[in-house]
Amino acid sequence: MEKISKTLTDNYVLDCDDIHILECGAYDGLETKSLRDKYTCWYLEPDKDLFNKLNLDTDNCLNLALSDKDGEAEFKLANVSGNSSIEHNPKHLEDIRIVGAVKVNTISYKTLLDKLQIEKINILILDVEGHEETILNSIFSSLERNSWPDVLCVECGYDWRSRQKIILNAGYSQDFYSYNNCFFSNGKFKLNKESVRKTNLNNQNFTFQSKLIYENDC
Repeated sequence: MEKISKTLTDNYVLDCDDIHILECGAYDGLETKSLRDKYTCWYLEPDKDLFNKLNLDTDNCLNLALSDKDGEAEFKLANVSGNSSIEHNPKHLEDIRIVGAVKVNTISYKTLLDKLQIEKINILILDVEGHEETILNSIFSSLERNSWPDVLCVECGYDWRSRQKIILNAGYSQDFYSYNNCFFSNGKFKLNKESVRKTNLNNQNFTFQSKLIYENDC
């Protein structure tokens, strides 16, 4: 499975240097590590143990959970690494087991932009194991369009069609699927059309734990 960094650079013409990228639910931060020398990469990881490891590798890491408000939330710990979340789809809970919960600090997208002192995140990578809809609705309802991300990479989870509908209703174009993610954009960055065609051909569907997550509809 190729890293998101390669998928981005193969399929989009990222033709400016002042690009801000956010991995939300960063885990180990390796998905965008190769882009750090050229672009500004930010990382949000609410899991304390994962954050402590990631923080050794980059200074641009915050021990926070992106949500629809600032404050605290219950973060449910799963028995499978990388599957903990504030919010899980019931179908997801059939495949994992919740083994505990901790309080984590949350931050809204609007407050995050203020905290980072930037006008926008150009590329948002959203992998938060079920809390995606809440975050997306908050972004689109609380900010002007010029502050929305230019590119969205969203994990295709158990409630994929609901996530997809929110993004398309916000006016984004659906560009391609890659492994368990779908990529959308607003037209700021040109597409490498031949690479996009090949990427979609190579990602016709995705199944997890014998459950069909998506069939490619690009």
